[in-house]
Amino acid sequence: MPKCVINPTALWKTVWNVIGLVLICFLALTVPYRIPFEDTTPNEWIILDIIIDSIFLFDVVLNFFTAYEDENGELIVER
Repeated sequence: MPKCVINPTALWKTVWNVIGLVLICFLALTVPYRIPFEDTTPNEWIILDIIIDSIFLFDVVLNFFTAYEDENGELIVER
C-alpha cells in the first residue's frame, strides 16, 4: 500500500471512526437542548463547537486519503 494511502481496516482508523461517532452522538444530544433553552451561548460552548467542527473537517480530508473496497471486495489504493 502506498505511503500516502490510509488502510481503512487499520486499528487507529477504526478508533478514529468511533471518536467521530461519539462526537455525533454528543451533538445529537446537546444541540436540541441548547437551541430552545439557552438565550445566549457561553464561550465554552462556542470553543467546543469550533473544536468539534475542526475534527469533522479533518475527517473529511482524511477520507480523501483512505483506500476503499470495490464491488468485488478488492482494495483500491490508487488516488
